[in-house]
Amino acid sequence: MQLLYRVTASASPFSYDGYTKDILALESVHPVAFYRRLTEGAANRKGRPSREGRAWVECMDKWCEELGAREKAQGNVHVNNGEHAEAVRCYTRAISLDGKKTVYYSNRAVALNALGKHALAEADCDHILRKDGKNSKAFYQRAVARMGLERWREAEADLKQVLKFRPTDESAKALLVKVKAEVAKLPKQKLEDVLNF
Repeated sequence: MQLLYRVTASASPFSYDGYTKDILALESVHPVAFYRRLTEGAANRKGRPSREGRAWVECMDKWCEELGAREKAQGNVHVNNGEHAEAVRCYTRAISLDGKKTVYYSNRAVALNALGKHALAEADCDHILRKDGKNSKAFYQRAVARMGLERWREAEADLKQVLKFRPTDESAKALLVKVKAEVAKLPKQKLEDVLNF
């Protein structure tokens, strides 16, 4: 399977602007996820999978879930060791295997924030919050990202949401004090600006 992946990535006949970026994106995908996407069409012919096709899908789901959990565990080890770039790679591979699990996105947001890639961390948190508007970890990490982007009022709103769901969260309370100090330094907003007139 890895051979198929390498051949596809290196011997492609295509040459176009952005090809290098596409190759880099392919390399961030777990080989099993890549294999699944290449072969899924054969398992689901004409939209009605056969018994064997359904068994294949079930098997792939279990396999991807197990491998995704392994990638997450590896990512957690890398975060604990301060190896955030490697952690991002592991969480990205976990997402390629099972993109429905929001924990992979929130863990990647932690690592991205640690690397100073706040816009990407914010995007991961936005993705989570579209699926689960009460995910306090996503609100917290988005607040950290917005602090890094110096968007203090938005960070303050996110931290208030965290405290709405987890009123005893001491780290959110401490961060909110810092953010409020920065908000106080900002010019006062006019009502027209707030309402976007």
